[in-house]
Amino acid sequence: VPGTNEIIPFFTANSAFVKAVIAESVDGIQTWEITVQTASRDFVDNFLKNASAGATPRIRVRIGIGSLSGEMSWNPWQELIVRQPIRQIEGIGPSAGYYTTVKASDLLWEINRVNRVISRKGKVSDIVKSIADFYGLPAIIEPTKYEGLWIQSYISDYEFIRWRMLYRAINDKGRGNYKFFMRDNVLHFHTIDYQTTIKEFSYHLSQGTRLVLTDLSQEMLEEGGGGYRYVVHDPYSGIMKEVLEDRTKVLVLGNEAPRGYDIKGIQRNVMFHVGSNRSPEILALATSRYEDAKTRAFKAELTIPKSLFFQAGDIVNLV
Repeated sequence: VPGTNEIIPFFTANSAFVKAVIAESVDGIQTWEITVQTASRDFVDNFLKNASAGATPRIRVRIGIGSLSGEMSWNPWQELIVRQPIRQIEGIGPSAGYYTTVKASDLLWEINRVNRVISRKGKVSDIVKSIADFYGLPAIIEPTKYEGLWIQSYISDYEFIRWRMLYRAINDKGRGNYKFFMRDNVLHFHTIDYQTTIKEFSYHLSQGTRLVLTDLSQEMLEEGGGGYRYVVHDPYSGIMKEVLEDRTKVLVLGNEAPRGYDIKGIQRNVMFHVGSNRSPEILALATSRYEDAKTRAFKAELTIPKSLFFQAGDIVNLV
């Protein structure tokens, strides 16, 4: 309850869990939709009113799977912000109950609500860390290479990181394609293989699974899968030049990689004016956006019943 230390349990004797839909991603805000059925309207009304009394209504949820012996296997608690409670009345009169769906998001939702105008200077990783510290979020951030100056103009801190910082981040090895997401209430901003967990899954040894493989390499040509060409004008010198991605800095995750199309003019063209940040920013943009398109060229959709094995950000060796 806002302003007190009181904790209101979401599930009680007069409520029953119906379903939950959870969408985790390494490219944005995690969303939850939790539906319960209650025998009394009082509990739901009081819960939602108390939760909505503050500007940032929060709920803590965790997922568990039980065994026949009664033991439970739990994932860590997730701190969520309630975005939209939906109530559907069932029945007539005082005994009517509710089907209630609570839509919630992870803590990145909080940094996506307020827009601001501010100049930010330094390394990309240091700027992201300063934003995380401002909101009191623990963070895993991979250090980036060069310094720059950027103006955040009437956009939220989330939008600034997602659309301004993400593709400009490049590590000491010259690799980009950083990911920005929350995992177990910790903000992540790093390349795919930075401090991550590598897991192995054998498809043929698991019952009830379904696997769909899709080749999207042609579709991703429109997104830069054939390359990025930044056509750059330097207003300081009046010189124009072309900057292409550095393909030697792109991480290959599979035994097979999407083919490189040797077709003249297939690169995606981006017109760009050099600012005070100069050329390192351009190469980071071209390389990161190219790798992002390449990593989405092959897609594997794996359906597994009753498993807590995977989380967003894992690298999986799919056998």
